[in-house]
Amino acid sequence: MPTEISILADDDITAALEQCIEAAYPSFSIGYRAGSYQDFLEPSIRNRSNIFILQARQPIAHSDDLLFAMQNAGLPPVYILFEVAEPGLIRYSTTTGTNTLAATVREIFLTALKDRFTCRHIRYQTMLLNEDDLPSEEAVGRHESLMEILRGCNQQEFLTYREKFGLNLKDGGYYLFVWELMGVEFNDHESNKYIYNFVGEMIHRECLDTINRYNGGEVFYATPNLLCVILNDLTIRSEAGKRAKFEELIGRLAYSTANKVACRYLSDRADDIKGLRHIYERYQSEKSLAFFNRDMTVIRPSQIESRKRPADMSEISALLQRVTSFLHYDLINPALESDLHSLYFDLLKPAMSFTLYYSSSAAIYNAIAEMQYSLDEIIPVVNNSPNLLQFSSIEEQYDTLLSRIRELRSQLTRTQRMGSAVVLKAMSYITSNYPRDMSVADISGALFVSKVYLSQVFKREKGMGVIKYLINYRIEQAKKLLRETGAYVYEISEKVGFHEFRHFSRTFKELTGFSPTEYRKQFRSKM
Repeated sequence: MPTEISILADDDITAALEQCIEAAYPSFSIGYRAGSYQDFLEPSIRNRSNIFILQARQPIAHSDDLLFAMQNAGLPPVYILFEVAEPGLIRYSTTTGTNTLAATVREIFLTALKDRFTCRHIRYQTMLLNEDDLPSEEAVGRHESLMEILRGCNQQEFLTYREKFGLNLKDGGYYLFVWELMGVEFNDHESNKYIYNFVGEMIHRECLDTINRYNGGEVFYATPNLLCVILNDLTIRSEAGKRAKFEELIGRLAYSTANKVACRYLSDRADDIKGLRHIYERYQSEKSLAFFNRDMTVIRPSQIESRKRPADMSEISALLQRVTSFLHYDLINPALESDLHSLYFDLLKPAMSFTLYYSSSAAIYNAIAEMQYSLDEIIPVVNNSPNLLQFSSIEEQYDTLLSRIRELRSQLTRTQRMGSAVVLKAMSYITSNYPRDMSVADISGALFVSKVYLSQVFKREKGMGVIKYLINYRIEQAKKLLRETGAYVYEISEKVGFHEFRHFSRTFKELTGFSPTEYRKQFRSKM
């Protein structure tokens, strides 16, 4: 069976490749044709594709997303990435030639296009984007001078750098635009470093071309995954016109750097060259907040400040109590999803606190884990590590959590842990009638099943007896009333079905470790 090559290219180039393969390479065939990088993703992973010929499409940054997704899917493809730089000239990079398959695919590519194009192989060794084996002294010096400006230099040093290396940095104020691939590690760098560096060069070139349409500046890589754009402030007299033009510029830069896993950040204005150090340091301290602000096209300090607000600890605690109670006792209640959404987006997102996010998520996942322990088939644990969160977002983590809860519901149903209609009806009956006196006989009678059958199936599926479940549920409702109302403790005892106060107080302390009064005081001390 022929080895398939997946292609994203102009029609005439695709046709030339097809003709070449049909004529001289019978062991290969054209497989999947795509119209965009994203069109490749799902079918390539599904079909375990391993050869790609990709023509650069704007924004070229999307190709990084494709390459990273392929790597995460465990695919080790052979790539050729190319651009038609001008009529008759193709620039391309490929998986290194030590790969035998890569060498053959490169041969096919060059043979197919040799009559119409001069094909120039791009081999950038480093982020300095210099094709020589060793970067020139001037390239190294220019890069180091720009890094020194970010780290901090005085005016005289700046003037020396500007004159020696011809830096396009003027004297009217500056902004710093930063693009960073957050937490991304390309483990196949050894075989595909030319591909990644070629993508980096095209992104660099797009950004440089963009800023030169306005008032110029400098574009350079601080690290392979961190592109810095120092922008000269615009010289437009009208404030409204200047603001509109500046937003147009930032929009173009955002388009050129539109990776899914990238952080895009625009600093406040620096009045002079010394101010660049401060705004660069501020970026380093604020970039992790991209987790809470991924919905911003470009993150700006002023927007972070306008969104951020102090956490309401009492409300977070109350929501966590309700959510964990639902997970333990009423997993199918639709209010669970509503409370989760409020917790994540009304409280945790604007608080922008990783401590609160981790502690809240840990409490929820611990409750889920307790449910999983009763299953024959354990659902895999979610990876919620700090490294993962670097290129994730609170929205993605919320969706993952919601999927986990829905999966848990489905799993419980499949394993009959909550699948029995009798158990579901018994739980619903308790939810509706818990303030009343009731026995197992009362509940079984209401459900038209025998007391023995209900006791057996409930114990098997919930891991506890009916009465124990009822008592736990009553205590959870009591905790809610103690937190949210000023009712007397004896009134709460009556409301949740304990008609003897001393029995209520003793049971409450056995299950929570506190007396009702101590529980209320402890909760209010946190407010």
